[in-house]
Amino acid sequence: MFDPPYPAGLPIGAGWVATDIHAVTFPYDGSTVAHAPVGTVELARQAIDEAVAVKSTTLSSRVRRQILNDTWRAIEGHRAEFERLLVLESGKPLVDCRTEVARTIVTIQAAAEEV
Repeated sequence: MFDPPYPAGLPIGAGWVATDIHAVTFPYDGSTVAHAPVGTVELARQAIDEAVAVKSTTLSSRVRRQILNDTWRAIEGHRAEFERLLVLESGKPLVDCRTEVARTIVTIQAAAEEV
């Protein structure tokens, strides 16, 4: 089973907000493959409010690029885990899940270069 290496809940604002956690199941046999936080409308509103509150914060292009580069490198570092989780959660073939993860990495790399 895959469980994330970060706190339970959702990252909202500067910290983590506790939420209900539900099982993610393999579509073919119903076995639990992971656990995931479940958001609510109120948590979504809170996240939007937090984002609006920092909207005026300006990060330099160097900092934005570094954040995006750190992000794709973190995904790359856990690539096999993401691919496996996608297979188990969606029931798709591994080759399709590898394509999805690769596409995610390329998209974030492109965003970093556009900064």
